Amino acid sequence: MADAFSVTTALAAALGFLGKSAWDLYWRRKEEARTLGTQKSIAFVEQQLSRFFWPVYLRLQKDNTIWEKLSDREHPTDEARRRVGERIESGVLLPNHDAIVRIIEENIHLALPDPELEPLLLQYLRHVAVYRTLRECGLEMDPIAAGEPWPKGLFPMVAERTQALQRRYSQLTCAGSNPKMPQRGKAGQRAHD
Repeated sequence: MADAFSVTTALAAALGFLGKSAWDLYWRRKEEARTLGTQKSIAFVEQQLSRFFWPVYLRLQKDNTIWEKLSDREHPTDEARRRVGERIESGVLLPNHDAIVRIIEENIHLALPDPELEPLLLQYLRHVAVYRTLRECGLEMDPIAAGEPWPKGLFPMVAERTQALQRRYSQLTCAGSNPKMPQRGKAGQRAHD
């Protein structure tokens, strides 16, 4: 009887050990999968921020600041101001637009464009294409006057999404909170709108 009890005890101990090992393995794998999922989420949000949203946001903000100076090109009586305004347009504003277009074309997949964002991005691409074409033809008219309006909601939407993604990134990495980003002008619109 003692031998049967010893065998039963040993068998129960072995089964308990195997059961505990299987349980631990299950939970370890589940935790590894959760950690891997979190790491992939962090990596994707980092890509969204670094390759799309922050570059587009900062360049649109640069446009907002520069646009105010472009009014100088509209002073035909002040040759120096007109020339400075033209140089700002050709040397800063148009290259900045080209950079935004490249970012959109190369990284739009990171923006996960939805029915709100996609039309604004496409309208921006059209606006810049018309703007560049007008200048290449030697025409000084604004693209808006040529029937291609500025996408008024683009800057506020990009600012909002950049801020939301930055908060998500901070939550995923436990890095804390990010203060609100300032917006320029009324509802973040360009000065000439």
